Amino acid sequence: MKERGIIFNSDMVRAILYGKKTQTRRVVPNWQLPKYTPNIEECEFDWSAVAQRDRRYGFCVFGETEESCAAKLAKSRVCPYGQVGDKMWVRETWNRTNPNGNNGTYFYRADGRFPECIGGHSYVGDELWKPSIHMPRFASRITLEIMDVRIEKLQDISEEDAIAEGCWYGKGDNTIDPAVLPANHFPTLWASLYGEENWNANPWVWVLEFRRIINEQ
Repeated sequence: MKERGIIFNSDMVRAILYGKKTQTRRVVPNWQLPKYTPNIEECEFDWSAVAQRDRRYGFCVFGETEESCAAKLAKSRVCPYGQVGDKMWVRETWNRTNPNGNNGTYFYRADGRFPECIGGHSYVGDELWKPSIHMPRFASRITLEIMDVRIEKLQDISEEDAIAEGCWYGKGDNTIDPAVLPANHFPTLWASLYGEENWNANPWVWVLEFRRIINEQ
């Protein structure tokens, strides 16, 4: 069992805390994507993917089609975000009331509250917050256990999975609209994170299903 950090924005952190988000999708890195390689000698398959790039333990998987190659990649336990049973600790935008000492109270942008003064210094706007990428493990308040890992095309998301991603009926502006299904809201959510062009490209994504571990750090 391994443990890795994973970044979520404030909206997704709130969805996890409220129990409304139990899935996340992350784009398969370029080096791991299935590629059309029909000219590889002594290979009967036209598609290949680098499953793991390591001088000693690296290996590739092969398939007759792009889809079958991706399926073999998913079964090879090579997801860079972890495997079933592994843990992910959430990195989010944060700070603490005593930034120069060992003690202090941690607070998080997702909670929508913060002190006006930290360590004798008054902060304004975004100056107050430390980026999620700089959050150390000991400051994280959310630990997730991976329950399932698979690969699929981004736009193949189902209605049920869109709900598990934290989407609901509406456009994500805190208003309920039965005419806008969760799967219709998800493209807007994805575009807000990665850009509309990424959604249109329909990349392969790692799908991670998880549960929140309560009272465990």
